[in-house]
Amino acid sequence: MDTHSPSPEAPPSATIGLAPPQFDLSALPPRILRELRASHVGETVAVSLYDGVAGATTDPEVLRFAASHRRVERRHLRLFEAVLPPDRRSVPLAFWRWSGRVMGGLPAWLGPPYFYAVVAGVEAWVDGGSPPIPTC
Repeated sequence: MDTHSPSPEAPPSATIGLAPPQFDLSALPPRILRELRASHVGETVAVSLYDGVAGATTDPEVLRFAASHRRVERRHLRLFEAVLPPDRRSVPLAFWRWSGRVMGGLPAWLGPPYFYAVVAGVEAWVDGGSPPIPTC
């Protein structure tokens, strides 16, 4: 039995023992490149949103939720980073990271209902639906 488990920061291909994928992005239509860039931004914001929670609350359930979701979003981000080279990514990534930290940290600081309402709203928007009406 293989006891080696790749670290959460390892590239996704390490999970199954494959080399990272290599893509010829020049063959893709501009629309697809824009979608890849937007998805990379979205995953960057998602990771930063959960990063923002750590210093904003001491609620153990919120911290556990954020850590668990951050791991998942970090895996998603690494997939896009494996495909999209730095020169094809959004230029203001520092702004997107800051925005995500504020979007996670401020509601976590206000309290769990606010934090969960923001997460639910973001997920509804990502899934293409209407955000739920907050109950806080």
